[in-house]
Amino acid sequence: MGGPSIIEAYKLTPNPIKALVLVDILGNVEQKYTQETINNIVSFLMDLVTNPTVEKFKPLWNTKKLELSERYISLTKNYIKTNWSESLRDLYRWRNEDCIESIKNIHVPIMSINSDQGQTEIDAFRKYNPTFKAKIIPGVQHYVFWENPVEFNRLLEECIQEVISD
Repeated sequence: MGGPSIIEAYKLTPNPIKALVLVDILGNVEQKYTQETINNIVSFLMDLVTNPTVEKFKPLWNTKKLELSERYISLTKNYIKTNWSESLRDLYRWRNEDCIESIKNIHVPIMSINSDQGQTEIDAFRKYNPTFKAKIIPGVQHYVFWENPVEFNRLLEECIQEVISD
C-alpha cells in the first residue's frame, strides 16, 4: 500500500520532492475493481494477516522461495491486527476513484520498479503522467526487494541517478 501513500503524501509535503519511486504497484492505473473483487481480495489478505501459514502463501511465491513465506510470517507476529480491512478497502476505493486524478497532479518524475508477474501498462500510466518510467525485474513476484535485492538496489540507484542527472 506504499505507492498510494507516497502519491498522497506528495500533495501534502511542503518540501521539494525530486521524484517518486513506486515498488510493484499500479501496474495498470486504469484497472477498476468491482465490490465483489474487493471483498474477495480483502478476505484473502485479512486471512494472511490474521492467521498466516506457509500453506496459505504457496500460491503467492515461487516454490523455490518458500523461505519468503516464513520471513513474512515472522514479520506479521508483531503486526497490529486492527484496521487492516478498512485500510485495504480504502486502497481499492482510492484505486477506483482517486488514482488517476492524483497521478495527473504529480509534477515530478514517477518511476516504478516492478516484477514481471503482472503486466505493467506503461502507456496507460503515461496518458495521465508522461514522466512515468518502469523498470522490470524478471522472475520475481510482488516482494521484488526481498526476492532479488541486488537487482532491486541496482535499479533503485539507477532511478536516483536519472533524477540527479536531469
